[in-house]
Amino acid sequence: MLVISRLLLVFYLCYCCNGLSLRLLKPLVRLYSLQTVTTEAEVRPEANQLASQLIRHYHHPNRSPLNEERIDNLISDLISSPSAYDPSDLSNSKLYLSLYTVGPKPLWLNNFNVAGQQYSDGSVINYSEVNGPNLYLTASGHYALSSPSLSPPSSCPVDYSVSVTSAEIGVVLNPRLSPLKLNLPIRGTGSLRVLYADRNLRILTTPKETKGTGLPFGLDEYIKWEGEGTTVVQVNEEKVFEDDANGNVYKAGYRL
Repeated sequence: MLVISRLLLVFYLCYCCNGLSLRLLKPLVRLYSLQTVTTEAEVRPEANQLASQLIRHYHHPNRSPLNEERIDNLISDLISSPSAYDPSDLSNSKLYLSLYTVGPKPLWLNNFNVAGQQYSDGSVINYSEVNGPNLYLTASGHYALSSPSLSPPSSCPVDYSVSVTSAEIGVVLNPRLSPLKLNLPIRGTGSLRVLYADRNLRILTTPKETKGTGLPFGLDEYIKWEGEGTTVVQVNEEKVFEDDANGNVYKAGYRL
């Protein structure tokens, strides 16, 4: 009986201690949960606000003028501290439309037409319209981490090296037929820094001045594709056209 009594006493003490431990742990669990939600909330709302403003302006430029000060503040908030980075948010094969730029104006920028980039696994297509999707330029190439490592980067900023290996101008005479294409002798290398990226929005910058090669008459020395510090905000085409009854993919000329 004495042994049984002692066993019951030990069991009772363990039960009480476990109950006490659980009561002490519950506030810690709640605190951890609040911290996790807060950390996520510090980033996502700002990215959503930025994307929403740019999308409204894209669809209704006259009714929704850009508040550049507000947009610049949102960009600053998103890139001022490291944020989580998933490489698939860059290389998801979606066309991201370039809807806002900061810094030196890039050569490919045309305020009245669409420009953007499509990153896939190791390859990139730069797309810029000259006169809507019926007349456009593309520059294709490859990209890779500037400093390859065994473990992929998990937070921004992330640096990539980019090379352009081919370029062409496309003319769409009939949407039912393939575009007429003229190859351009343009090559080049450059650098890319991902300052922020999620599935809907990304902020990219050019750490170094980018020039092309292959231009006639020695123009390579005088023409810059992007200046140092050119920063671009791009939005996923599926986000831009998510309310479009005709589909959520932009009818870009190079896809015809």
